[in-house]
Amino acid sequence: MLEVDPSSPSTIYAGTIGAGVYKSVDGGRTWSRRSNGLPRDSSITGLELAPSDPTTLYLRHNNTSRLFVSTDGGGSWRALPVVDTSFSELVVHPTQARTLYLPSSSARTEDAPHLGTVVLSPDRPELRLAPRLFELAVAHEGGNARYSRHLRTLMLEAGFARTQGVAHAPEVYGDAASTRWFADFAVGLFAAPRMTEVIVGEGWASQAELDAMIAGLRDWAELPDAFASWLYCGALGWTS
Repeated sequence: MLEVDPSSPSTIYAGTIGAGVYKSVDGGRTWSRRSNGLPRDSSITGLELAPSDPTTLYLRHNNTSRLFVSTDGGGSWRALPVVDTSFSELVVHPTQARTLYLPSSSARTEDAPHLGTVVLSPDRPELRLAPRLFELAVAHEGGNARYSRHLRTLMLEAGFARTQGVAHAPEVYGDAASTRWFADFAVGLFAAPRMTEVIVGEGWASQAELDAMIAGLRDWAELPDAFASWLYCGALGWTS
């Protein structure tokens, strides 16, 4: 089964039987596997792209009858809460990418655990790429920018008897000097030759998209109402 990005027709996703998900950014001439987070030897029996956000995709994993979601264009996948799996198709809300309908079972699931941990204001379309690229870069280096969102689960799995989640935003950029510093840091990161090579080579963004984002960051830093913050999640645990 195939899904084509309506905003970039040369970007195609393919769900396979036994080999997970593949992605092409050149109209199908070449393909790369995009199954990070999926069980091994995955068979995909449902694949749907969100109309309002082509970087968000949902799939049904036939091996486990689980639903998975990717919010970074197939760069990584995570399981959604178990639902009634008697559905025959996936339908994503036309304007709410986080809402998925399962028609035959009259079920609905929302990707509620997702939190917008990065705030860039004023909102500009070319800047929305930056948080996603940062997360992909972390994953590319072997990390996981989402671990902090699941610390309670990880601590319970590690043997803690009880946990409590907390969240705080220690990094806030709300004046001219700090927003300029933030923009300079981001531009330095994304414009570095090695990072540019990875971003474009992995198909996370085109060179034009990357250039627009970098220019947008520089312009944003000079706005009188520019504001940025970064939310961190944490957890406390008790052994008894």
